[in-house]
Amino acid sequence: MAETSWPTPRPFLKNVKDAFARSGSVERLVLLSSSGAQFRQGVGEIKTNNAAERILTDTNVPTVIFVRCAYFMENWTANLDPLRSPQPFFYSTVTPLDWKMPMLMGRTMPAMKPHIFELHGPRLYSLLDVQQAFCTALGKQISIKPVERADLDAFFSRIFPPQIVGEWVEMATCFLPGGVVAADSISYDDVSVQRGTTELVDAITSAVDVGFERV
Repeated sequence: MAETSWPTPRPFLKNVKDAFARSGSVERLVLLSSSGAQFRQGVGEIKTNNAAERILTDTNVPTVIFVRCAYFMENWTANLDPLRSPQPFFYSTVTPLDWKMPMLMGRTMPAMKPHIFELHGPRLYSLLDVQQAFCTALGKQISIKPVERADLDAFFSRIFPPQIVGEWVEMATCFLPGGVVAADSISYDDVSVQRGTTELVDAITSAVDVGFERV
């Protein structure tokens, strides 16, 4: 993939690292990272998390914790407008629709804090589960408008400037079948996996209640 002008976190992170060194009083550093942060390539914008982990590992802070979060359940409710249409739907860049992957409610945080751990939800979910959660939350049928891999570039070009579209396409596909962070290909043998307890339907319902001002 061609080079992009995606901003690098290195200067900022170096300043943070230097600030820790000058302080000498920071006892614990917790970085909210992402699944796939162990990879330098093939994960789109998640490469910024990889850079952050590598830079912040080399600090004088006694305890450094990296929380590699799975796909946030709340991402599906970022834009509720299509759900208000006469024929409600939501877009999905995840295909096929029965593909299952880890999803997590963002407010979940377990008590156990090893040095590096993956933070997932209670089980794997597919887009059909997301669809059913929306149907339950809204009490009506909701359709999915899947965006196939071949159409991702055009889809993200409607949202982002051209210089970063490739990063978003790469990130979207890294979780799909054959991707470097795909649920059926990545190994967690050497990393602790902690699980939140909030089910997808509860996370979606909570976000929809707020978005539709039902609370």
